[in-house]
Amino acid sequence: MLKTITLTRDSVALTDDIDALHTLDIKIDEDWKIDKIINYIISLDYLPIIQKRKTTWSMNIKDNPVAILSQKNFHKPLMICHADYPFQKTVYFVQIDHIHFKYHAQRKPKLVLKDFKL
Repeated sequence: MLKTITLTRDSVALTDDIDALHTLDIKIDEDWKIDKIINYIISLDYLPIIQKRKTTWSMNIKDNPVAILSQKNFHKPLMICHADYPFQKTVYFVQIDHIHFKYHAQRKPKLVLKDFKL
């Protein structure tokens, strides 16, 4: 069964990003785990590309970071959550209806990850 998730993201503060789509509704299978959700979002080219290829984003669900994505290496995000997230069919299930991508400019992904682990 499909479910709808709303994606939102920070602006990268570039003139060509002012009119860009910052909100997008997507449909995913309700049994997808976090890695499949991330790969699908990456395939949509939703996050803007910057020429220096150094942007860093945190992926947040319910105000909690679950992954850090780097433009330099989108397909190998640093995972903060467990691979089985959102834990379908368990008592720990997390209902995902909104994902927000916070822009961390050109900060190195490992430094952003360190901030979250404090």
